[in-house]
Amino acid sequence: MTTIELRELLDRYKHLGTEYVPETKSTLIGRAPHVAPEAWLNSMYGCLSEYEIENIEQSISKKIPVQYRDFLSNCSNGLNLMGTTLCLFGYRSMVGRDMVACRQPFDIISLNKYKSERPRNATADMFFIGGYDWDGSQVYLTKDGKVHFCAPNDCLSLKEWESLDDFLLSEIHRIYCLFDENGVEYDDSTLTTPI
Repeated sequence: MTTIELRELLDRYKHLGTEYVPETKSTLIGRAPHVAPEAWLNSMYGCLSEYEIENIEQSISKKIPVQYRDFLSNCSNGLNLMGTTLCLFGYRSMVGRDMVACRQPFDIISLNKYKSERPRNATADMFFIGGYDWDGSQVYLTKDGKVHFCAPNDCLSLKEWESLDDFLLSEIHRIYCLFDENGVEYDDSTLTTPI
């Protein structure tokens, strides 16, 4: 998937406004005042440099899987879909709680560095790339390039996709079906996870 293809999918809500934040290279799509005054539906982050990718790999003491490395360097440094219904993790270049620092992806380093942060039964070859806000469930990549969905505290694969592109396309389309044209969830008691 390219930046353009991803942006076209996320632009579904551009009629609600867009904003670019140069300090964090983030593109915000679809104002969501029904959530909070400064909330946005979709957030896409500027691609990472080779230097930034090497910093991540140095921090976690392992290589980022090729599929996700390509996503971070050629597509987006993580993303937030429909608020934080689904988030893909990325590199945070600044720390803070102000609005500029908040316009960054969730940190990819913690789950891939600290055993205490990982769900039980996590093996070294599981590379965590994202999660769902409904229940804190996680998404990880395995060596075969497949994407897996698991519960927050157990790495047993509950659903899998053949590739990162398959995962993104199917999940973006599935999640969009849960929201109306203004980004309001049809039924907030409906699970927003894939199962």
